[in-house]
Amino acid sequence: MLIKIVYSDRESEDWIALTKKLHSLLLAEKPDEVVVHIEDLYPDSPEEGTLIRLTFDCFTTIAREFVLEENRQRKAASRHIDRRSLEEVLECENIVDDRTPDYYYLLNERRRVICNAIRSLTATQRRRYLMHFEDGLSLQEIANIEGVAKSTIDDSIQAAQRKIKKSC
Repeated sequence: MLIKIVYSDRESEDWIALTKKLHSLLLAEKPDEVVVHIEDLYPDSPEEGTLIRLTFDCFTTIAREFVLEENRQRKAASRHIDRRSLEEVLECENIVDDRTPDYYYLLNERRRVICNAIRSLTATQRRRYLMHFEDGLSLQEIANIEGVAKSTIDDSIQAAQRKIKKSC
């Protein structure tokens, strides 16, 4: 933020960059007013280029908020910088996804077809297929849950896989 300092209705000649150190000096000197560009205080102001005079007390309140916001933004930015050397970055973190939109379209299309194929299974086949492939249960665990032989579960899941493969 650039400012001009006003003592007894006399403005400083040059614009001065506001720093924490300068603000500390101004607090000791207590000027009468400070002149600033409105866009430094209100970046979206439609009156860009307008100069405004503020009493020093008002300016101090606004300047503190300005400095606090700048510090907050600086700290936030520093938290998002990866400070590791290239040797420290894992190889898997440095992979660029070079797949084309066609790849993603075909992938989504295949998922849609598989979902439709799963819907075409009987309720028992669907339940057993999803317990095995989605929930990760073994054939024996599914057999224990349903109270049937492991071979029955195996036959049911294989029949479901054949139906899905035939649909795709």
